[in-house]
Amino acid sequence: MSQNSPQVVLPQRIEAVVFDVGKTLVDETRAWSLLAEAAGLRAFTLFATVGALIARGEDHRKVWGLPATAKPALSCPIEARDFHPDALACLPGSRERATALE
Repeated sequence: MSQNSPQVVLPQRIEAVVFDVGKTLVDETRAWSLLAEAAGLRAFTLFATVGALIARGEDHRKVWGLPATAKPALSCPIEARDFHPDALACLPGSRERATALE
């Protein structure tokens, strides 16, 4: 740290830890693949379309309003096998150190 850098003081207790679920804690590949299959689409096509929406700054859920992409009735809940192993390992420590884990 240079002499001109401000000193960073961390609080004794963290108030909250907030995680983004998709791609941070959870690998969503299985869920999106199942949704693509249920919608009659190739997974790659659905992934590309969702990616294009995100790249344009649009809500990825808009994919179901596009032509030929009717939202399937299928629900894909997150399962233990979907969590990234390293992400799962950090949750207990985060819970111990924070007053809220969201």
